[in-house]
Amino acid sequence: MQQTPIQVGEYSFTILIEPNEPDGYLVTSPALPGLVTEGNTLNEAYAMAQDAIQGYTESLIAHGEQIPSLV
Repeated sequence: MQQTPIQVGEYSFTILIEPNEPDGYLVTSPALPGLVTEGNTLNEAYAMAQDAIQGYTESLIAHGEQIPSLV
């Protein structure tokens, strides 16, 4: 499992990237419950994580909820 910070706009979160059988990579973020995405390559997984986090934070803002401060 690879743990790395990711910057999306003004927000920074830690993502966890792990191999997803039979191929590709699964991405989650401990600070964002329910956020799960995947990619066929590490670069694609990273790009998908950025997109998923962008949508997640936009949804929180739209619903008047706080953005988690955990990195």
